[in-house]
Amino acid sequence: MSDFKEIDIIASSRHLVKRMIHEPSNTKLAVKFVHIPHNRHKSNEENSKKLESFIRVVVDFRELRNVSNIVKLYGLGYYDGQALICMELMDLSLKEISLKFIENKEKLNEAFLGYIIVIVLKALVAYKSKGILYQSVKPDNILLNQSGAIKLCGFGESKILQESLASTFNESLCYWPPEYFKNDKSELALANIWSLGISLIELVSGSVPYRGKQDKVPKNIILLQNMITNLDTNKTVDDHFNGYSEEIKKLNIAMKLWTQSW
Repeated sequence: MSDFKEIDIIASSRHLVKRMIHEPSNTKLAVKFVHIPHNRHKSNEENSKKLESFIRVVVDFRELRNVSNIVKLYGLGYYDGQALICMELMDLSLKEISLKFIENKEKLNEAFLGYIIVIVLKALVAYKSKGILYQSVKPDNILLNQSGAIKLCGFGESKILQESLASTFNESLCYWPPEYFKNDKSELALANIWSLGISLIELVSGSVPYRGKQDKVPKNIILLQNMITNLDTNKTVDDHFNGYSEEIKKLNIAMKLWTQSW
């Protein structure tokens, strides 16, 4: 860590992410600190295998470092019981942009939404071409920089760490397709299409389309699961894309119907 100097903290909700500078190369980058849980009920060999699996999955992402629609992975380190994922520094997420538009009572440009769809789908195709199943499509993971580049971020850490349903709740559960709740994960690539559709709804409305009491996303997992599995996709798209063209509505409906036809 002596070669790195901290600038500030970018995020701290799930994993700590810091903006840092690598002083020998004078390169600014983002560093995600991922705690590697050590299970005292398992042998040291089993715990070591879990760390090795994590390293293999993350390093696989280096094969995508030249894909323009994916955040670059610079390298991986290990320090004080944590994995340090060193990656390209971006400036803000699509979620931050959408919230600013909603705050100003403005709509995201339809052409911009179409561009986002193309970027994300191209990134997913690149992941699939390397045999990597990406599982984290959501507005927080679609990032932009000052040059206008839009890139998908995420390096498979949640898959290896096998986080529980409860720990997954705040970050990912709202983007799950209905099939996930039936333990059917046979078509993970198609699940990303559902997640992209839910993300687009969030971008134009400020929230995922699941509202409980006090007009908030329910914290009860069973209640949220029922809302996801019983979502009326046609009505949801009409309600949230009011004012947008029929083409963008049809695209969202098509994405959802595609996943529901498994």
